[in-house]
Amino acid sequence: MEIVQLPEAPPGFGAPPDPEELARRAFASISLVAPRARVAPRKSVGPGLVGLPVWMWAQRGPNQFGPLTASASDRGLTVSIHAEVDKVVWDMGNGTEVICDGPGTPYDRSGEESPDCGYDSGYPKADTYRVQATTHWNVTWEGGNRRGTIPNVTRTTGVVEIQINELQVVTR
Repeated sequence: MEIVQLPEAPPGFGAPPDPEELARRAFASISLVAPRARVAPRKSVGPGLVGLPVWMWAQRGPNQFGPLTASASDRGLTVSIHAEVDKVVWDMGNGTEVICDGPGTPYDRSGEESPDCGYDSGYPKADTYRVQATTHWNVTWEGGNRRGTIPNVTRTTGVVEIQINELQVVTR
């Protein structure tokens, strides 16, 4: 009998595939994109007023909000992931954060509060504010009799400026 040492293990031998590594591979295959943030009023269109509601919404699409799925396989083990936005945190530029469950509703010029994503009390003083939103993704995986999450997945939008003016009324 002759013993031959191979430079590497033949296919199917060695450590089994790591499900977490396969989850990371599957995650790397999808594209999560920061949505384009929108506000009303918007500085480029016209100012808002102190105390009036501000609407916020973001571009919708599977790469901006999900759901997205992907999988990765190695030596008979397949791991699947599911990614979907859990919440959107809006930084209103004055230390206030507004948390919304989804992308929000585009402004409809009604003058009413946003039905699902707004800074309802409005800004307390006149100024120019720099608003941006961060999407927080819930990414879960399962395979190989295991399951888990990929934590701390976020995407942040560019800045949108909003001008807030004050209106004073004088009566006689």
